[in-house]
Amino acid sequence: MPAAAEQPLNAGASGNPSAVPDSDAASADLLTEAADPQTPLARLQELAANHPHTRPAVAANPSTYPGLLTWLGQLDDPAVDQALRQRSQ
Repeated sequence: MPAAAEQPLNAGASGNPSAVPDSDAASADLLTEAADPQTPLARLQELAANHPHTRPAVAANPSTYPGLLTWLGQLDDPAVDQALRQRSQ
């Protein structure tokens, strides 16, 4: 698992305005990207690390790679855990 996923960035500390959505539209765009099977794997990892609200969508994405699924499963997030359970049904 890349280090970025182990230690998500803090947008305030990084100065990266894209690290936190500034509107509902931006948040919706990130969720759409997180759920899209065509999203590059590195981008899925970035979304999960830097945008916690996208984690359930990343967990449900059929393209998400096993290492990222393992990391997501260790977060003890009920919404993520539910998405992971639904993958195996």
